[in-house]
Amino acid sequence: AHQAKIEFEPSELEIDPRGKAKVVIRCITGFKPQRLRASLECLVKEGPSSFVRVRGEIQSPQVYLEMDGGKSVMDLGTTYVTVSAMRTVRLVNLSNLPGRFKWTELRASDAAAKAGQLDDGAPASKTSTIDFSDSEGVLEPKEERDIHVTFTSHKPGRIST
Repeated sequence: AHQAKIEFEPSELEIDPRGKAKVVIRCITGFKPQRLRASLECLVKEGPSSFVRVRGEIQSPQVYLEMDGGKSVMDLGTTYVTVSAMRTVRLVNLSNLPGRFKWTELRASDAAAKAGQLDDGAPASKTSTIDFSDSEGVLEPKEERDIHVTFTSHKPGRIST
């Protein structure tokens, strides 16, 4: 199901002499970008077949995060319990397609495991709150959008991912 496939509607039909019919040819895309190359054959009962070549490029949205100085880490510096720290990140859609986005919270143990650190496994929401000006949405083709991230700590301690 990862490859694109071609469907016909209707898949077969009968046409009166000198008649015409409309057939919808639909490309059902897979999950990844790919180049589609195919030859289609129209079988004619008691007559010669007709052929058509199909070419297409299947693309997906290309969205990336842009932070100050091209960093991949958001440094909050020293923050204080119940005092919010705000940073801005930019989402950039390089493609000609709309791109859906949604921010999700990692459990502290998941984040620590990805960073090779040990942690108590508590959800980050118990030690801090992170809010996004746009927590989910659609980035239109070629759109750039600033997202304001507000971090508030609820108890002292070092937080890293």
